[in-house]
Amino acid sequence: MTLQQQVGLRRSAIDPRTILLSVLVINAVVLSHGHLPTLLISIVFSAIALATVKPHYGLISLSAFTLSYLGYWGLLQLPGSTFFAFTAATFSWLSRFVISMSIGAFGLLTLTPSTLASAMRNLCLPGWATIPPAVFLRVLPIIMAEAKAIRDAMVLRGLQPGVKSWLTKPTQSSAMLIIPLLGAVVRAGDELAASALIRGLGGPIRPTTTANLSFRYVDAIAIVGLGLVAVSVWLPPEVPA
Repeated sequence: MTLQQQVGLRRSAIDPRTILLSVLVINAVVLSHGHLPTLLISIVFSAIALATVKPHYGLISLSAFTLSYLGYWGLLQLPGSTFFAFTAATFSWLSRFVISMSIGAFGLLTLTPSTLASAMRNLCLPGWATIPPAVFLRVLPIIMAEAKAIRDAMVLRGLQPGVKSWLTKPTQSSAMLIIPLLGAVVRAGDELAASALIRGLGGPIRPTTTANLSFRYVDAIAIVGLGLVAVSVWLPPEVPA
């Protein structure tokens, strides 16, 4: 079961190569240039991308960015102190990470292991760069399903997993979740390795794909948006003092 099937989402109409470019450009720009025009254009781009998956995802992204940036701006208005400066820097970086996580979530929710591998092979990337991300996308829904199954088993045994148990008994709660989860992931890894061998992954022959890799109007719009993100780096910063 894919991650998209886990959350009941449809596949994006954007070409997977454009999605990969979006994740790369947004992360590179936001985490290196944090002035306001860049952040605003980037969060709008990321929120619109998430809204194409589910509208409330875009609203959550915008709300999280607004709260974190307002926290940063509000702390700048207070009298100068080491604590306020540290907290303001934390909120400033949090606003950037919200954008990074938003575009990353869009990639996770729209890419499948097959489309990701096909896009990266089409870009003539070597196997060491293609296989690990595809395996990660394949393992992620397995981890989610196993974690839910472990939590259900804990509830059936009279345990109450949650925030309270993690705060009061962190070591015991971690052991009860992580140890069986690691065992499940190891078993899933063996199954994935066997599946990869059967499909000829890593062999000399380039595998075929059913993924539709084509440039559409929506890709052109996305590339224009990414161009605005890149150009915003040279706009005059307007960080409130």
